[in-house]
Amino acid sequence: MRAIPLETIAAGMQARVLLESKTACPTGVSIDSREEQGGKLFFAIRGERFDGHDFLDDVLAGGAAALVVDEQVFAAHPAREHLIARARTHGQGILLAADTKRALGDAAAAALRVWQPRVISVTGSSGKTTTRRIIQTLLEKTFSIRTGVRNYNNDIGLPLTVFTLEADDRVLLLEMGMNHAGELLRLAEIARPGVVVITNIGSAHIEHLGSRDGIAAAKKEALAFFDSQCIAVLNQTDEYYEFLSTGVPGRIVPYTAVPEGFTVERDNGLEGYVLGHAEGEAVFALGGAHNLLNLSAAVALARKLGLATSVIANRISQVRAVESRSQVVDGRVRIINDCYNANPESMRAGLNLLASASGGRRVAVLADMLELGGDSARLHGELGKWIAVNRPCEELVLLGPGMAECAQAAQKAGFEAAHLHAFLSRDELVTFLSGFAREGDTVLLKGSHGMHLEIVLDVLAVS
Repeated sequence: MRAIPLETIAAGMQARVLLESKTACPTGVSIDSREEQGGKLFFAIRGERFDGHDFLDDVLAGGAAALVVDEQVFAAHPAREHLIARARTHGQGILLAADTKRALGDAAAAALRVWQPRVISVTGSSGKTTTRRIIQTLLEKTFSIRTGVRNYNNDIGLPLTVFTLEADDRVLLLEMGMNHAGELLRLAEIARPGVVVITNIGSAHIEHLGSRDGIAAAKKEALAFFDSQCIAVLNQTDEYYEFLSTGVPGRIVPYTAVPEGFTVERDNGLEGYVLGHAEGEAVFALGGAHNLLNLSAAVALARKLGLATSVIANRISQVRAVESRSQVVDGRVRIINDCYNANPESMRAGLNLLASASGGRRVAVLADMLELGGDSARLHGELGKWIAVNRPCEELVLLGPGMAECAQAAQKAGFEAAHLHAFLSRDELVTFLSGFAREGDTVLLKGSHGMHLEIVLDVLAVS
């Protein structure tokens, strides 16, 4: 972590100092008592399963520079006096905050005001992580760039990513996710990005946002702190492009289905694309039109930041799939591992990718799309009808009550019952697949993360 005075962090999060720390600048930030704590600033965050206040003694024993605690919770802590005495003895600080999770975000915002990196944020209904990783690949040999090792994209993960910045880093590449209105506004308030990439507006999290219009409005919150020097990289093929671009004080950089400066010379299906440009060809290893669109966003940004087409072309060939996102795993059974998350738009994209496979049977193993609320039955049913009409697979294997709606709609629209296999439990699904998959099959795994479809990976790997 870059050096920053603890007093600057404390002022930024408006925390009251109960005990001063002998450490002027913490060496890092932590929210997990199981991590190494030496010299770090520990935020005691109350989560669904754990409360950081329950582990303060362990954190102090681990050598933390200071604790950030909830003032009311700490006032009633059964070990309060012991903790104060221990911290005082070892020169460790205790800072009192009204809300430790908010304090973490405010601390990150204060650090960014001091460090002033160029902040690039990626958001959208789908494709965020893949697009972020493509941007990283295109930019990292030109700029000293820092990004999250995982999709740390909420009001805890994003600030933690901020605190991974090192002294030489000049660009901070963030991912911003949300499932409720106001969440992106908070992330934008913390990060104040100078560049925002919005991949698309889909139906993800419609349960909490009511409609795609509501989703679009929530995504536009990412641009809330823009000024005339900021850059919005927007998908011109998306029906919400005009809405997103209207009234934005910064510069709009549109992108389309094919990266600017390139042509599609050959579509190799699961193997990706061969792209032509003025000086030769580039091989893009990710298949599917949705991934080509993700690349187009990254290329638009890279060009705006001054990279030549020849440089971009060379780096396109270095792009690789992110685990569990359109990740092709070759073996006796070829697996398209896309089971990190799912919504109606990404489901169709994954199925279109499966449709491009050649050789043996194309098998779609799909699990429920979550957080669709009252639209769930309709959207699952529409997916089933779309599958029956477009035939991206020969075999359709489904898991969950939502996918039961998909099965019913698919069969009603003409998908043969003999090739449709629906299950309500993962155990039944695993048992079925262990005897079903054949050598030469291509199997798409796609479902919301909460459905844990990754459980069948090992079964398919040995089938």
